[in-house]
Amino acid sequence: MTSVEELLARIESLEARVRECEDEREIRELLSRYGYNADCCRDDEYVALWTEDASYDLIIAMTDRNQGDETTHSWRGKDGIRVLITDPNGHRLPGFYGHSMHVSSENLVIHVDGDTAVANGYSLLYKEVGGQIHLLSAGSNEWTLRRVEGTWLIQGRKRSQTGTRGFATTLSATPA
Repeated sequence: MTSVEELLARIESLEARVRECEDEREIRELLSRYGYNADCCRDDEYVALWTEDASYDLIIAMTDRNQGDETTHSWRGKDGIRVLITDPNGHRLPGFYGHSMHVSSENLVIHVDGDTAVANGYSLLYKEVGGQIHLLSAGSNEWTLRRVEGTWLIQGRKRSQTGTRGFATTLSATPA
């Protein structure tokens, strides 16, 4: 016969496991909305996915990848994130909206620790040009996330393009 204490311990364990599953589901949905909002010109919704102290570091390889040359572009705070998504020389280039697809891969590893989390995985950026789909960029990501008033938000993103020194490290980061 199972004691009341044993049943309470099992219930507590099950509740913790369900919370972990719900957190991971919510984080996967958050990262999916990131791509959808970026591709559909929903700038306000895109910015709303980030914390007030947001940071985004984009590390890209320069033209001669064999030389190891790379550059980092950074945006800070929600104002910086808004600049990123509305830049007429970047994301707002003519022909980008309605023709791009930001794809986060299914091989996403999520480490939740209370109200913070780290997610590591791949991402791809495709663009349609003249009826043809082209891969514009492939990279690895380290997402830092924080639950704010019950809702998961993006606190930071570090994306390292394939071929950069940081590519492997953003995939192997340890939990926060």
